[in-house]
Amino acid sequence: MLLIVKRIAFFVDRHLNKLLVFVCVACVITGLSTAVFYRHDKHIDVNVSDEILAIADLPGDFSLYAEYFKKLSEDKGALFAFEVLGKAYLTPGTDLHVLAHVVGDELYKQYGIQGIKYCTKSFGSACSHSIVGGALFEHGPSSLSEIAKGCKEVSGGLEAYGMCYHGVGHGVLAYVEYDLPKAVALCGRVGMGTTEQYGQEGVECVGGVIMELISGGGHDKKTWARVSPQYLKDDDPLYPCDSPIIPEESKGMCYMYLTPHLFKATGGDAKSPTPAVFKTAFQYCAKIPIAETKKRMACYGGFGKEFPAIRADHDLRVVAEMSDAKLKEIFSWCALSQDASGTQSCSDTVLSALYWGGENVVTAPVRYCSLVADKGMQSHCFETLEGMVFPHMQDAVAQRSFCATLGTQFTEGCVSRIPKDVTAR
Repeated sequence: MLLIVKRIAFFVDRHLNKLLVFVCVACVITGLSTAVFYRHDKHIDVNVSDEILAIADLPGDFSLYAEYFKKLSEDKGALFAFEVLGKAYLTPGTDLHVLAHVVGDELYKQYGIQGIKYCTKSFGSACSHSIVGGALFEHGPSSLSEIAKGCKEVSGGLEAYGMCYHGVGHGVLAYVEYDLPKAVALCGRVGMGTTEQYGQEGVECVGGVIMELISGGGHDKKTWARVSPQYLKDDDPLYPCDSPIIPEESKGMCYMYLTPHLFKATGGDAKSPTPAVFKTAFQYCAKIPIAETKKRMACYGGFGKEFPAIRADHDLRVVAEMSDAKLKEIFSWCALSQDASGTQSCSDTVLSALYWGGENVVTAPVRYCSLVADKGMQSHCFETLEGMVFPHMQDAVAQRSFCATLGTQFTEGCVSRIPKDVTAR
């Protein structure tokens, strides 16, 4: 009975007020839960009911989840484990991105760099992070040319391509044993001669380096614990982003990924910070000179990158399904910046996290913008969303349909901004 209650709680949380919740629960109880996933135009039916039931019986401890998914990846393959991870009930607060790294690490062991062709943007692109990070960690700089080829194979467009190089940054820092200057220098060699992201591959790499630095040294916790204090300073929370270690062109990306460290600097919990922590931590961004607009706005934007995952208890599978009340609360968190431009920058990255380069349905970002009370910010919100959505729609009919969802007040302006070459189709 406890298992049934846990499963019902999971599905109700994800599909509140949807009749299908009862059908889904019935499928699980009767052992009929089947997932369908696609690989290179081939679909494979995968029965995951036994695994879902086994996971529901586990105590809600991350280390036990990690151990289970590692063994499942070894026994039945990492591709199968990814499907289970997409369906399983996990205790609220479980970091799905980090857990997906566990499966991604096993995928690398099984397929090497070629495993990247199976990666999607799910779980915050954890799969590609693991593949390229693993290749770099194992083979060093000699693998960069193969990694560049692999990043081009990641499905999901330009955003996924950029996140692939973010994953390289994780591996770079681990490879140089958490020596930050060496890692940044190595990122400078990443993507040389490529044009897919307008020369931003190295910048994305630095973002991955900073995330690896503040996230606890997943590849080598002992070395990280020994080295990281010289780069994460209590007396200067904006370090190392405000130091010469980070090149000028990468400072914005550094600030974007520094946010959890700012939470800690206030004495808060980086994983489950409170609004009081947000309000205090925002003030570190305010210390960046107004004249350094891009860096300052990147710092504020880093908060919006974190907020949807925090409000979803780090379950990235349900970010796009959050209630209006939760979406409205997220905007109220951005407003704690007490800076109009900072609030707007924070809100822009909230949109990006909700949509995730087309990985999630667009309805949640539309609802988010519609809940913004300030009309000027609401208009900006919808226009920003248009810029994110249009590249992922292949024809004018789809784009016009999207514009129609914005409401009468914004539809006409949206249609007028549809790229002319698309309108002509």
